Amino acid sequence: MISDSVVSDWKSRILLWVDIPDEQWRRFQGLLFPRTLKTGEHLIRAGQRATDFGYVASGILREYYLSPEGAENNKAFCTAGQMTGSYFDLLSEQDSTVNIQALQDSDLLCGSFESFQKLYDSHPCWERLGRLIAEQMFVRKARREYEFLTMTASLRYARLCEEQPSLLSNVPQYHIASYLGITPVALSRIRKQKKSPPH
Repeated sequence: MISDSVVSDWKSRILLWVDIPDEQWRRFQGLLFPRTLKTGEHLIRAGQRATDFGYVASGILREYYLSPEGAENNKAFCTAGQMTGSYFDLLSEQDSTVNIQALQDSDLLCGSFESFQKLYDSHPCWERLGRLIAEQMFVRKARREYEFLTMTASLRYARLCEEQPSLLSNVPQYHIASYLGITPVALSRIRKQKKSPPH
C-alpha cells in the first residue's frame, strides 16, 4: 500500500520543477508500486535488466560498482526525498552496470521507466520533467568528476560534511571512504585532523 503522505511529498517536490495537471498526475500515480528493502537487500544488481526507477521515501541506499577483482566502489548515496535507479542503463536499455543496496531499512515508490517514457506523448509536462531529471543527473555527475579531479580527499570530505552531514552518522565509515576514493585508514586520519584544534 502506498502511503498518501509519501505520494503527496513526492508530488510537492516535483511541482517545484514543473506544473503537472491533476489528470496527468493520476496517470503517473497509477504506474507506481511500493517496494520495501531490508538492510543489505538490493534494489538491483549489476547484470540484471534495468527497468525501474525509484523514489526513496525513507532510508538510505548506496549505488556502487564492482571491479573485476570484486572490490566495491561507491558511486553515490540516496536518501529520503531523492530518486534512484540505474539511469544510464535505463536510457541505454541494457543490463545494469551498477548495484543499488539498502544501507538501512528503506521504503521506495518505484515505477517502470518504459511506462514513464510513454507519458511523454500524453502531455508536455512529462517531457519537461524528463529533461530536468536528466539535467540534474548530469550536474551531479559533472560535479563529482570535478571534485575528484581538482580536490584533495580532505576537501572532498569537508564538502560531504557540509552538504550531507546525516550520512556521517548513518553510514559505515568504510562506505564513506569508498565514496571518497580513499582507504578507511586515510579517512580516519582526515577525521582526526579535522577534530584537532589548530596550533
